[in-house]
Amino acid sequence: MFSESILVANLAALERAQGRRPTLTGLDPDRARAIADDAGGLRLELATPAGRWVGLDGPVITQFPRQVVVIGPALGRVLDAIEDVGAPTRVVALEPDPGVAVLMLARRDWSRWIEQGRLRLLTGPDYRGASTCAKDVDVSEPPLVLVSPQLAEHRPHDVAAAQAVAQRMVADAEKNANARKRFAGRYLLQSL
Repeated sequence: MFSESILVANLAALERAQGRRPTLTGLDPDRARAIADDAGGLRLELATPAGRWVGLDGPVITQFPRQVVVIGPALGRVLDAIEDVGAPTRVVALEPDPGVAVLMLARRDWSRWIEQGRLRLLTGPDYRGASTCAKDVDVSEPPLVLVSPQLAEHRPHDVAAAQAVAQRMVADAEKNANARKRFAGRYLLQSL
């Protein structure tokens, strides 16, 4: 069910958690489109460079580690799969298309995920707020990076830009974790 009130609630939760709302726009009709499906939902399609339209789905998840970075979550079905198995996996979603992000945020209420620190969402092309969200990246084990196969095939430059942001976020999180370890003794002494 797509709802403006759900969109507004999700945006408010993201603003509280991330310090800002992701940049959002309408769908660019030359790049993507939403089509009503028989189940009363929406199906997303992506325009290929050759002028064809292909279905746009987020990536499929088969492992459920502590943290995943999802590039191109589309409508967020990968999060549904995580929830269906009851995994406590945390997700940083990097959606190259701000118009698609609007549909993901309007599809269902993600506010509990956001408030529990389990979902962060950044949108391209600039991914504003990535440095702030890096603090939410768990590097106790390397995060799994999942990429939408349709984006990888038809929008490789968008995927490369998102992967560069993901790598920077992980590197920043690793630097912060190393600094905490390095100065833990000093922090403890100073607080005593």
